[in-house]
Amino acid sequence: MSQPKDPTDPSGEFEAPPVEVVPGKFVVARPKRQEEELTMAAKLETLKHRPVEVYANGVTYRGILQGSDDEYVYLRTDSRFVQVLMERVSRLDAADRKATPLSNTTFDPSFFSSGEDPEGT
Repeated sequence: MSQPKDPTDPSGEFEAPPVEVVPGKFVVARPKRQEEELTMAAKLETLKHRPVEVYANGVTYRGILQGSDDEYVYLRTDSRFVQVLMERVSRLDAADRKATPLSNTTFDPSFFSSGEDPEGT
């Protein structure tokens, strides 16, 4: 079996070297599919202006999803606005439960000092 000739060689004497085929079972990594990127974009669009939980860098951010762009996910939390790097986001879910606010009844009454200041100031 002869090798195919290189069409760019004007003399027609060049033959391409044999091609080595790597079996598919040795392939380990694959590039990110466009479908996966579209599902994240679609998920971000459907959860916009809704309570979400964003998991990034081992931290869970809870808030209202304000939007996103190529670099950041924007959240409005109870106390401020937060920008989370998109490349750090490992998971984004709808918030299933409301966070219960802290009340004085959850603390032991001895926590609140009703007496004099111990430092005397």
